[in-house]
Amino acid sequence: MMRRIRRRKWSTTAVALITAALLAAAGCTSGSGAQSPQSVNLKGKPVKVMTIGTAGAEEGGSTPAMAQVAIAYEGFINHHGGINGRPLSVIFCDDHDNPTGAQQCARQAVSVRVVAVVGWGSISGGSNILQVLSKANIPWIGEEQFSTAENTSPDSYPIIGSLATQWLGNGQLAVHEGCKKAGVMEWNNPVGIFGLQWFERGFGAAGGKVGPVTLVGTSATDMAPPAAAATAGGVQCVAMLLSPTQGPPAVQALEQAGFKGKILFYPDELPASAIQQTGGAHSLAEGALSATFYLRPTNPKWNQAKQAVRMYAPNPSVVNNFNSFTEIDQLTWEAYLVFTSVIKSQHLKTIDGPSLRAALNQANSLNTGGLLPPMNFHTPVVTGPAAPFYNRVFNPYVTFITIKNGSYAALTPGFTSLKKLL
Repeated sequence: MMRRIRRRKWSTTAVALITAALLAAAGCTSGSGAQSPQSVNLKGKPVKVMTIGTAGAEEGGSTPAMAQVAIAYEGFINHHGGINGRPLSVIFCDDHDNPTGAQQCARQAVSVRVVAVVGWGSISGGSNILQVLSKANIPWIGEEQFSTAENTSPDSYPIIGSLATQWLGNGQLAVHEGCKKAGVMEWNNPVGIFGLQWFERGFGAAGGKVGPVTLVGTSATDMAPPAAAATAGGVQCVAMLLSPTQGPPAVQALEQAGFKGKILFYPDELPASAIQQTGGAHSLAEGALSATFYLRPTNPKWNQAKQAVRMYAPNPSVVNNFNSFTEIDQLTWEAYLVFTSVIKSQHLKTIDGPSLRAALNQANSLNTGGLLPPMNFHTPVVTGPAAPFYNRVFNPYVTFITIKNGSYAALTPGFTSLKKLL
């Protein structure tokens, strides 16, 4: 149940209770806002924002890690003066991993008058969210991009390069690490198709050749047939673009099929727990390769986020203190940094959807303490034939990681730009 600010006037309290009831009915929860001792000196109406995601996508039940991070940021920023002296109020809405739930979350965002939707995303409902937000002139800042809508809508302000840079980078990395022929296991949906296109582009540009491609249903559980198909024909590596629940059994199926080569993946597909589940340092996942968007978790630039989670998250253990490359958590924190950075750098006095969008469009730099490379929201980086489908991609940088001794390890110390290939 959502908790709201206690007021002396009964009418304001009643409104808050009604709002809380409406949000609870829609699957929404919120942080403690100005109730915390750290924010008692903040004045004015709360600046409301919403994070949308799927509660079942991570551990944590109705308050998954992405929500824990968002609520932790609320406590952190309110302890440090809030938003222009006003308290930040974070609402988390569960989209239940379907377009209808996503649309309901967006409608609730409009109903409670959030100034922005900040952070994670919706695997199947991004376009539904943006359709609603567009009519209300509310920006979506720092979301994961799962469809064409997030990559093209003027209401979308992503801070990472999405499937484009990640799988372009995976293709380049595979050849750099010695793979010349790749098999592919991918979701049989638009996410999988987009990922494959960019992997082929990066892999081919570096001199590699894509071999057998096998499509895997999003609800498939038997990974043996696709693993056997993807490893046929003497492939040296296999690119996996599957769901987090399919990643571990896919690794086991590849091992049972006798595959000895490298695996290309994305971090949420093989989190730390999955690596241990498949054998740790003795798993086929040992030595696997990935392009991602974030600095290594041990980088001191993450210390602020780690401390905030420990101090302000309702259940810090769910977040694992950023000690992995779990993209959902890291992306959410960075999205909130961008949100507050734009307000501060553009000296916003009126904070609402339209003024925030104008500020986002004008800002020439974003202060994220070095967690993001230099970028803005008015210079798209995809300039090739795919430009019309990715005109909201502004960040061409990735980092490269591997699995070493059963844990994630950085292959490169910082960011690598892929702009010349975009």
